[in-house]
Amino acid sequence: MAYFPFYMDVEGMVCLIAGGGKVASRKVFTMLEYGAAVRVIAPEAEEEIAALAEMGRISYEARACAPEDVDGADFVIAATSDEGLNRAISRRCKSLRIPVNVVDVQEECSFIFPALVKDGDIVVGISTGGASPAIARMLKDRVRAAIPEGAGAAAGWMKENREMVKALVDSQPVREEIFYRLAELAMSAGGGLEDGTVKRMIERKLEESHG
Repeated sequence: MAYFPFYMDVEGMVCLIAGGGKVASRKVFTMLEYGAAVRVIAPEAEEEIAALAEMGRISYEARACAPEDVDGADFVIAATSDEGLNRAISRRCKSLRIPVNVVDVQEECSFIFPALVKDGDIVVGISTGGASPAIARMLKDRVRAAIPEGAGAAAGWMKENREMVKALVDSQPVREEIFYRLAELAMSAGGGLEDGTVKRMIERKLEESHG
């Protein structure tokens, strides 16, 4: 059965990463990009992990991770080279209902990582349910190529102006029409539009709806 794609705000949530190798390092950078509070436990770690710890961007403990270390974490990534330890971490997480991902061992996971395409607040996740990472990567490349340049900036501009439209326009159908047209204009412009565009469009659409 396919995985349901939850999109969750992880900013400030504690992400425990067990392991300090290259795979763990990639997960660290991914989770930092989404604002998680990253804690790494591993006897040794890649230089990138150590550097991030020195800068205070993550917490790093140079010791072997134990299953009990998951207590208090919001979600866990097990990426050690010890399959037995990864399995024990997974079991502990599942018993405590803590979401866990065991790298490359789907049956030990309660969540999996999709192939991600990100542009600002626009995020596209692609999953084959573990059936074919190669297909996921192929589709990721195609999706990235299909997203117009400046789409993330356009979404940010829409977010900044959303409350103005909601405050000035009571009619839901008129709002939806304004949002759609503004999105078209912002996307074609590759980002935000000049000041006054939103108010002018609101005024025009309200006149049309009353006329």
